[in-house]
Amino acid sequence: MSLVSLKSIHKSFGSTAVLSDINLQIEDGEFLVLVGPSGCGKSTTLRLVAGLEAPTSGEIYIGDTKVTDVDPKDRDIAMVFQNYALYPHMNVYENMAFGLKIRKQNPDLIRKRVEEAADILQIADLLERKPRELSGGQRQRVALGRALVRKPKVFLFDEPLSNLDAKLRSEMRIEIKRLHKLLTTTMIYVTHDQVEAMTMGDRIAVMNRGNIEQLDTPKATYDRPKNKFVAGFIGTPQMNFIEGSIIPGNVSGHIFRVRDFQINLGQHTLPASSERRVVLGIRPEDIIPVLKQGSAEESGLTFRAEVEITEPLGSSLLAHLIVSGLHLTANFDGNLQIKTGEKINVKIDQAKIHLFDAETDEKLNDH
Repeated sequence: MSLVSLKSIHKSFGSTAVLSDINLQIEDGEFLVLVGPSGCGKSTTLRLVAGLEAPTSGEIYIGDTKVTDVDPKDRDIAMVFQNYALYPHMNVYENMAFGLKIRKQNPDLIRKRVEEAADILQIADLLERKPRELSGGQRQRVALGRALVRKPKVFLFDEPLSNLDAKLRSEMRIEIKRLHKLLTTTMIYVTHDQVEAMTMGDRIAVMNRGNIEQLDTPKATYDRPKNKFVAGFIGTPQMNFIEGSIIPGNVSGHIFRVRDFQINLGQHTLPASSERRVVLGIRPEDIIPVLKQGSAEESGLTFRAEVEITEPLGSSLLAHLIVSGLHLTANFDGNLQIKTGEKINVKIDQAKIHLFDAETDEKLNDH
């Protein structure tokens, strides 16, 4: 059983608190991604699981075994680093076999495991090469293979794709997901790249300033962010945020207003009946071009927008719009024909509006 539990973990370096009361359970066979900006504590969390750092307080379990004070070599984990950490004087075979050799495993078993891992990772023809003779993607496969031959209880990945170009990152994401499907081993993966988090994780833990802001599936985190930080960090392009006021309305719902920009919020559930400052969030894909006049304009959800800048991306078109003096980014279909300076009608999808408290950044509506 490879369940990993962190219970009431605190970590400080001197007087600087890095992690604050982290409680996290990674299920047996789960692929969990820790994601967040630099300095949020995600790599420190991984290093605590690996045993490379000791918690200031709290407990860490792998399965039923408390490993808080257990040496890294005795935790039955394998770690893949950002910089590959290959021995330059050893060939690929020797790099992959090294961990088993120092544990004095049978040479026949070592060869069997190295060859199996090389076949899985499609590097069987590279076993005699030195690291300097390999591409970045090949080196990362060797680093994966070195971890794979160990057959550990838990795989730990510390931003392993950061040094690769975009094409290789995409390929290696697929390779790692395929590897997880094949092995069904518990994997914990650290990244600052929310695209990696969304595409790879069974669940993602969004971290900020030493705290887990939200722990959920990628889809739920995207659709139902718990606060403004999560809403802004997850999603590309970033969610649009507009600060304004909610004015209690009649049976048709509350009104959001900033200057002469006004949106009918419909039946979004809100806790207050009096006017309050809020931040309205709307994702770029939920701003929709209106090609024909319709009833939406009468509901207070359609607006006249000036196209400031366009960014054609092939299948999609990013349009930077000015609406009543506000700057919004929309994600349109790539076939839409619009030009800089053009005036168009756009509609905001009322059901996809997110509302956050302007002071606490916490989510207000039930969407």
